[in-house]
Amino acid sequence: MRLDHRLRSLRIATGVSVLLLAFGTSATAQGQDYRTLRYQSVIGQTSDFTCGPAALATLLTHYYGRPVSEKTLTERSVADMQARGKEVVEGITLLSLRNALTTENVPSAGYKLTLEQLRGVMEAGLPVVANVVYPKGHYYLVLAVDDQNVLLADPSWGVRSQPIANFLNAWNGVVLMPQPSEAEAAQARAQVRQQLSKYRERIERLKTGA
Repeated sequence: MRLDHRLRSLRIATGVSVLLLAFGTSATAQGQDYRTLRYQSVIGQTSDFTCGPAALATLLTHYYGRPVSEKTLTERSVADMQARGKEVVEGITLLSLRNALTTENVPSAGYKLTLEQLRGVMEAGLPVVANVVYPKGHYYLVLAVDDQNVLLADPSWGVRSQPIANFLNAWNGVVLMPQPSEAEAAQARAQVRQQLSKYRERIERLKTGA
């Protein structure tokens, strides 16, 4: 799927600006600790170099409805790197993540984007994998972008928001854009809306002190 097609894709009406505030709070809800809430829809990474496979596992499992483990995607990514004579010293490459997605029959493409282009891409309501390089190499899913914050599904933290300025300091402009089937795309959009709805409710609880 071409980038310009993604930029023209379906917009989602979510009221993101207000909702993103919830991801920076330390609220709890009815017997669930904050860490549990953060990781409800995120597969956490189990080592320093498995953030990429964990991000893909999160995408496939929670957004496409296709359960797959971090371990499986790590093994495939590492095997791909080794087949190309690469060592997993500084982490897994974007190309190997792309090839791991291909083994799940999900085509994808890497792009170098500006912030405005990323905003346009996110209007389709579909998560993308972002590559960050500061303070160290890392991958996470971008779920939504507004004028002030970026909403993330981070394998090292769970669901969280990050101010635009901080995101730009960390991000190298590179994203991996999966190209799901129409059914998977519809499910992913629904899951993003559900995430935002959950935190809309959390915002209201914070406002009312409930």
